[in-house]
This record gives sequence, C-alpha cells and structure tokens, in this order.
Amino acid sequence: HAAAAILVESGLWKLDGDWTYGGQVRNVTRFEGVVGAKAWCYSAEGAFFFLSRNGLCVLVGGEVQRLSKDRMPGELLNVDNVSYEPLLEYDPIEDGIHVYLTPRSATGQLHWWFDLATKSFWPWRLPTTNDPLSIMYNAAQAAEESAVLLGCRDGHMRRYRDQHETDDGTNITNYVDIGPVALGDGHTDGMVQEFVCVTAAGSGSVTAAVRAGQTAEEAYTATAFASATWTAGLNYRFRPALRGEAFLIRLTGSGSRASRR
Repeated sequence: HAAAAILVESGLWKLDGDWTYGGQVRNVTRFEGVVGAKAWCYSAEGAFFFLSRNGLCVLVGGEVQRLSKDRMPGELLNVDNVSYEPLLEYDPIEDGIHVYLTPRSATGQLHWWFDLATKSFWPWRLPTTNDPLSIMYNAAQAAEESAVLLGCRDGHMRRYRDQHETDDGTNITNYVDIGPVALGDGHTDGMVQEFVCVTAAGSGSVTAAVRAGQTAEEAYTATAFASATWTAGLNYRFRPALRGEAFLIRLTGSGSRASRR
C-alpha cells in the first residue's frame, strides 16, 4: 500500500494505492494547498509537511493540521510565490523543518527554523549570496557528513555545522529574548533586583541587556536600562534595580566564541 500527496495550491489531494492496481485519488482539503514546487517535505516518520497560504501545516492520518497557529510568524502567511521561492526540508539530526523564503531577486530575507520538539519558530537571516535556490537532505555513509545541503544563489553548496563558531571566518550575530515577563499586578510596578549567571566552561562572552515598560509591548521596544557582560563560569551578580509593569532581558553572544548558557 502506498500513498502520495498531489500538490495543488488551492487544495490537497491524496493518492491511496497504485494507479495501476486500483489506486484512488481523494480530496483531503480544498482550503490548504502547497504554495511552491518544493514547499513540502516528509519527516522520518513519514508525516507530510507543507507551507500553505495559512502557514506551516502537516498531513496526519488523512487530516491537515496547522502547526502552532497561535504563534505563526506573519511572514509565513499568504506567501507571495511570485516574488519568493519557498523551500522546505526536514532535518532528522536536529528534528525540525528548514523553512526558506528565498527572494527571486537578491534582498535581505528572513528565514525560519521550526523545532518539532517545542513547536516553536526561530528566525534567521543569511547573506543574500547564501540564500538557497535548492535544498535536500544528504544521508552520507559517515554520520558527521550527513546534513541538509543548500544550493545557494552564488553557485556554492553549503551546510550547517555545530562545530564551527564562525561563518567562513565571519562572526555569527545571535541573540535570544527572554520575556516580556510581568512584574506588577496591573496596578503597581514590580522590581528586578539581581541576576546570577553561570555560563558553561569555555563559553564565549554573553552581553545581557534589560529593558522595562508599563506594558509588555513597551518593555520589548524600550531602550536598554542596564547591561552587563558575562564570561565563562560563575559571574558577579548583576543588580540593575529596574522597575516597571514588565521587563525583558536580551542575551547576545559577543566575540568570536559561541555562547553556551
């Protein structure tokens, strides 16, 4: 018994069985279609993932499920496949989905990683010459050589390696926001008195910057109230004495070493 999805942008059809041995085509949905020729992939378990006008979806048991629709990035909704080439590939090593929206003309573009364990989206940018025009997973004989391969705009083939701390010698810009976190009760402010940070041995430096506001939105857009730089191991206590209804802390990797928190 075999099954295959027939890719139609305005809907999804599924072939059950073999055409030559009584196989049948049935409609799965008329509302979720695949927005590009390579805007789909299969997971190790055989689940069919695809990018539709309504974002990232998966076909499970003959039914379409929208993934994390309550946290879907706006950039993945109603993708313009005339201006962009959407590309998807499953990564069995990291257990997630590479989602690329490569502009047909070279411009800075936001791409996404969808983590299957946490059902979360993580944005990243590539140099315009590194935007992929093709993508595939290569299962090599040597496990360390197995990887998702990107055929890039400049004609080179690239992959990601956890062991590399720079991008061909260029430091990788990275940060993570924790928050906004409510401090008050809606009527009174709260205060952040101190942070205690311990980073892994051999970690690169981490810059911590805290922001506050009377709302979560204000905390997110505010300028940094105070900052500190943490190095490998146990660090001095950071006492920003910050107050507000909400706060956010941004941790940024600095220097050429990767940060491990």
